[in-house]
Amino acid sequence: MEEAPTEMTDQQAPRTTTIRQLIEGPGRHSGDPNDYEMRVKFLYRTDHPYSFHLRLGVKGHSEWVRSWEVSREVFAEAFATAKTVGIGDFQVGTIAPSIVLLRLLDPKDPTGRTCLDMYLPRNQVRSFLARSLAMVPAGREPERLNLDRHLAELFA
Repeated sequence: MEEAPTEMTDQQAPRTTTIRQLIEGPGRHSGDPNDYEMRVKFLYRTDHPYSFHLRLGVKGHSEWVRSWEVSREVFAEAFATAKTVGIGDFQVGTIAPSIVLLRLLDPKDPTGRTCLDMYLPRNQVRSFLARSLAMVPAGREPERLNLDRHLAELFA
């Protein structure tokens, strides 16, 4: 079940807009032959214009298993090239006309062993990406950064 996308203004930074969307689909953990119904909460903030924050969980469980900060550009590249892209422990790919693959790799394994594959509805992920690009177009991200605040947080 999809959570309706919401938009809201952050109380601390009135010019910051946040969008959230819950997307669900099957997932498979490495070494486990069973599929699990996964849920991924996508979060985009205009004051962090380069990335999506993803919270991963298993449907039916109240706890979120992991959180990832992922480059928005990785999602854009995956849709533009129709290939699996990404470096490090996270990859995104469009593997069928209607499916997006989110793949988490074991960061401790030098062979790049897959820990988790999630298959999400392509139209929902693409819609979220499009909404974020409408809010902050590609190439305009520096205009939305509050570097003074980020530096103050870093050195606090």
